[in-house]
Amino acid sequence: MAPQEPEGGERGGVKRRKVNNCVYDSTKVSCFYGDLGCTKKITYYEKEDHEKVCPHGPCFCPETDCSFRGSTVMLHEHFASVHKWHCVRLSYNKAFRFRIAQGSTVLQGEDGHLFLVNMVLEPVGGVISVFSIQPSINESKFMCKLAISSPELSYSQVSQFQTRSTNLFDGLPKDCFLFVVPKVLLRDTGTNATASVSVTLIPP
Repeated sequence: MAPQEPEGGERGGVKRRKVNNCVYDSTKVSCFYGDLGCTKKITYYEKEDHEKVCPHGPCFCPETDCSFRGSTVMLHEHFASVHKWHCVRLSYNKAFRFRIAQGSTVLQGEDGHLFLVNMVLEPVGGVISVFSIQPSINESKFMCKLAISSPELSYSQVSQFQTRSTNLFDGLPKDCFLFVVPKVLLRDTGTNATASVSVTLIPP
């Protein structure tokens, strides 16, 4: 008869390790961004990877001295109610026309994705930038087509580029594509020329 291994020996240790591993593998924890709307329960060892790409992660308000932090849904409401920014829903692959004016316009795609169109005045004219707002700063897969035309001046310009992705933590990014509207096409420049700008967002 083969000698019996004492209880708690090597076999017992292997069994306990298997039980412990099963317990660890089934342990679920809450996402750190539960206060921003995430209700997902994640296996503890996947928590860090999940929070890097969680759609409820924080985005920020780029306005100076504004400390707002929240999900994109909350940010959209913040822009509209607190700063009174122009907020528009749009359909992808369809041109949306907007007036040439300094400031920001918030665009919300049909899937809820947020974009920010911003224009500042520079000596050369109006400089327009377009951003994809998302909590995880990965390379945006959205393309943007900007077009401007002025029948009076027989002028037109079209550019297509990949949008810059940002959570706006450091304000508006500087390293992005800049679309320049000639100064002669801006309001209050002493000319009678009229111009319109259109933006088309193209999903991947």
